[in-house]
Amino acid sequence: MADSSSSPAHKAGPPAPAAPPASGFVAVFGRRLERLDRWADAIGIGRKRLILRAVCLLIALAGLAMLLGKDLTPPDTLDEYLHPAKTSADEFLIRNLSVDYTLDADAQGHSRATVFETVDGIFGSDSTATGITRYLVAESRGHTVHTTVTSVTDAGGTAVPFTVTRSGDTWKISTDTGARLVGDHRFLIRYVQTELTDHVQDAQNTAFEDSLNWSVTGERWLQGIGGVDVTVRMDKALAAHLTGEPSWGVAWAILGSTASFDRVADDDPLAQPGQAVFHNRVLSTLPPFGTVWVGFHFADGTFMPSDRSLLEWMRLLAPFLPILVGVGLLLLGLLARATVWRNASGRGIVIAESTPQAGVDLMLASHILGRSRRSIVASLLDLAVRGNVRLLRVSPVTDGRVDGGNDRANSPAGRHWYEFEYVNEATLTDADKDLLNAVFGDARIISTKRRPAKRSMRPVRLDVRGGLLRPAFRQLSLRGWRRSLAEGYRRVPNGFVRDLLTWGVIATTALQWGLSRQLAYDGIESQAWLLFWVSVASAAVTFSAFTLAVTRYPLTQEGRPRPGAPARPAGVHPGRRAAPDQLPAEPLRRAVHPAPGIRRGRRPQRPAARLRHSVRPGAWLAARARPRVGRRAAPWLVAPAGP
Repeated sequence: MADSSSSPAHKAGPPAPAAPPASGFVAVFGRRLERLDRWADAIGIGRKRLILRAVCLLIALAGLAMLLGKDLTPPDTLDEYLHPAKTSADEFLIRNLSVDYTLDADAQGHSRATVFETVDGIFGSDSTATGITRYLVAESRGHTVHTTVTSVTDAGGTAVPFTVTRSGDTWKISTDTGARLVGDHRFLIRYVQTELTDHVQDAQNTAFEDSLNWSVTGERWLQGIGGVDVTVRMDKALAAHLTGEPSWGVAWAILGSTASFDRVADDDPLAQPGQAVFHNRVLSTLPPFGTVWVGFHFADGTFMPSDRSLLEWMRLLAPFLPILVGVGLLLLGLLARATVWRNASGRGIVIAESTPQAGVDLMLASHILGRSRRSIVASLLDLAVRGNVRLLRVSPVTDGRVDGGNDRANSPAGRHWYEFEYVNEATLTDADKDLLNAVFGDARIISTKRRPAKRSMRPVRLDVRGGLLRPAFRQLSLRGWRRSLAEGYRRVPNGFVRDLLTWGVIATTALQWGLSRQLAYDGIESQAWLLFWVSVASAAVTFSAFTLAVTRYPLTQEGRPRPGAPARPAGVHPGRRAAPDQLPAEPLRRAVHPAPGIRRGRRPQRPAARLRHSVRPGAWLAARARPRVGRRAAPWLVAPAGP
């Protein structure tokens, strides 16, 4: 039969009616994606794609910088603890630090501390300092500690200029007298802090409580301290809500100690009417970065819980934002494949062709049909159907040639081994010879009892799906895939949406790992592992989205079925769409010459199949399952013809 491109059935009949507009979320989203691509084309797709790639590249570079660069919140090293001890004496030392807290609740019910500090400093003769710097905690377990400095004075009551700034999770109070300080000087600092307590579980993890674990010396005290006086005052009504013994402790680097916080007697000079007063004094000298802390535990509901700060929300949500973006990109890829990257529309009724379309072979047709794994076996079947070669199934014997001569050749997994024999070598094309050499290797003339034959000398095993696990197969398949793109049967869906998926995935992955590395702070092992597994999940999601973007090559109008007659022709399976290159379909009673088996030594051989039905290589190429012949499963080289 002649090429069906000239068949009258392709020219007759009215054109296909336009499909009604689709409805539903997928259809609406698809139209919006198509509109986005058209908009990008209208305003200059090159510039928009360049801007998109530049933005994604900057995000990716930022993620790589956070992943491979310096830690923004590194843990303190031992040298950072020791170095100030060598240099702090050059400026000044703290003879004594006295801190007096008055604890109560503000109008909103949040915890509040009115603080009065007395700082006695010793400034050396070579000191260039004009004041002191006090560091206080600004973030406590995810919420902001608000600090308001009311006054800073010297020992004589003269006001000292000061500034209050915040850097990350630290308040910085800087004083400046305007003159170089030498000798002993005293600074009196008054400030108010709110929302000091944390709503956490108790030590037994059985109930919640309002906990006050507070650093008296604050953050980053760079000078040595000769002694610390700590006084905490509260109303007796508030003290009645205490759920355990108050405690205090001293810590430096990995060293520390803890003790009970003593409550003074009512007749003590520090006591006030109606107040419960707790006092302690640290007599030992503290090195730089030394910390004195106090701990109070109140019943749940004593204070109003504090809201999480913006910084804490960023810490909590930042690791999950990239994975959410990755999920969005994955959904975008799925919808794009179903809409803007779908195959070109075609007709469901096609004409079965008895000869291939000019220039289309089985290797190319396999990529048009999306069955590239079957291309090798379909091509071998085509050679057998045309009578060029005879395919021989080899019985597995351990003769040193099948599977290296070990016992695996007799296992069920090693049953299907094949060789080929030339029947009409002169009619083979160069492409056919390349295929046979790639699959079976070189052939040579051997002598048998009946006749000489040119046969392959190395059996091969094909997997159950028809693929060949060799680099040669991948090269042949890649050649067919390139032809399907070059000849216009499939297209590469370049555009704004594809760039958004590919470049967005790269940027999201880099940002995810960078954020996870930076947020694995404070040496909390469980938190670091959580961030690691979140990053792994994000990488899996984004890799799936990337795969959707780079592996979709939809069929063009040239690659879709051509419109055919209104009636289904004989031999076309109902509901099955055929490719435009309907492959050879002449009914044949035998695919392989049914000659008696050829024997050579211990290697009995037989024809690959004795068929009771006609064979169509193209039908097997489009088949959804391995066909059966008679009672046995036929080799997947053959398939029964349609009705």
